[in-house]
Amino acid sequence: TILERFLEVTPDDAMYMGMAAPEQLALRSLQEVLTDAQTDRMVLVEYFRQLDQEPPDVQMTMVRAARLLEGAQGVDLLSMFAQELNQPVAQEALQTLGMIADPAAAAALQGILPSLPPALRQQGERALQKLRLRGVPVEPLPAPPPEARCLASAVSGDGFQMLWFFLPLADGPAGDVLEVLISEQQGLVAASGQRAIAAASLPERQATGTLLQGSADQPLLLETGIDYGRRRLLAVLARTWAAGQPTPLPYRLLGPQLWRWTRPEPAEALPATPASAREATGKLMQHPAMGSWFLQSRAIYTRAEQILTGSEAPTPDVFAQIIVQTLQAALSSGDLAPSAVRTNLAAMAAWFTLAGDAEHADLALAAAQTVEEDPASHPLLLMMSELGLRLAMINLARGLVPELG
Repeated sequence: TILERFLEVTPDDAMYMGMAAPEQLALRSLQEVLTDAQTDRMVLVEYFRQLDQEPPDVQMTMVRAARLLEGAQGVDLLSMFAQELNQPVAQEALQTLGMIADPAAAAALQGILPSLPPALRQQGERALQKLRLRGVPVEPLPAPPPEARCLASAVSGDGFQMLWFFLPLADGPAGDVLEVLISEQQGLVAASGQRAIAAASLPERQATGTLLQGSADQPLLLETGIDYGRRRLLAVLARTWAAGQPTPLPYRLLGPQLWRWTRPEPAEALPATPASAREATGKLMQHPAMGSWFLQSRAIYTRAEQILTGSEAPTPDVFAQIIVQTLQAALSSGDLAPSAVRTNLAAMAAWFTLAGDAEHADLALAAAQTVEEDPASHPLLLMMSELGLRLAMINLARGLVPELG
């Protein structure tokens, strides 16, 4: 039409022959990526990364084309489409999964349900029920196997934590590795994964609660057991949905394996009242796991530069006053939110408890329960202010200035 109406060119028969229906072109694309995925399933991540840059109608065309795949061929693709932020695309994928009368479709729905926001989860549960009514076997979820592992870093001062999962395959000693970065405030932030990694090539398994110290540039990791990591994920997924953020593509591909087992039991509640006093909470900073608990912002670097370029070094009393002023400025500007610090400290109390460190767990709990009471004078926050200021001065003296938002 464009050629005839605007360019006065009459299309020839060869041009018509070269034009296939959009869904047929999409089907060919899906078949090609599935062929590649037979040797490396992680190619699906890159495929969806490119697809996410296309308009929503292209994604919808791809979902509808997946219906044309034979049998359960499209289950992995549909599982990833069902976790899309684009709700119509996700709904179409869930509906299609509910039409595939194959145990693989039922298992896929079971695996993605915990990763779906509540409204979509209801549709996913209905799709699963439809398969049951059609006589498709829906197997009860088994307990996690002993080989499944989770290593967890400490929670950083700004609420971030790394979770490293080993997800054993059903056939053989190998398994998939899924690493996720979560945030107490932002949800599920990032993920990466590897397929079919030999268990023998991984760090040797330790008893739950064992601290693992790698090289100097690696975080302190805790052997936590698979359920700790899954509980942490379930908690932050709710924040991801609330923020309207998409889940990372490697998680969409490998994450469903976390939920092919029975759901984790709730963690034991922390003590209602800690034994430590507010004044003692500064001792918490002596633990290596608290190494990232310091203030960092442009304002702190500006203050540190003023100290370094001043005509004379501040006396101890003057420096103590600068620390107080630095903390007050961080609280006033919103660079430091006591409510967020409370949440992060409670998470650290649970982490220390799992590590069998009752002393530091109690200190973290005491800090969590008192940090919102006159935060400008809280011992832990004052120490975080001092550490941030001193580190900023050291970095500036070495010519190192981090990129700060």
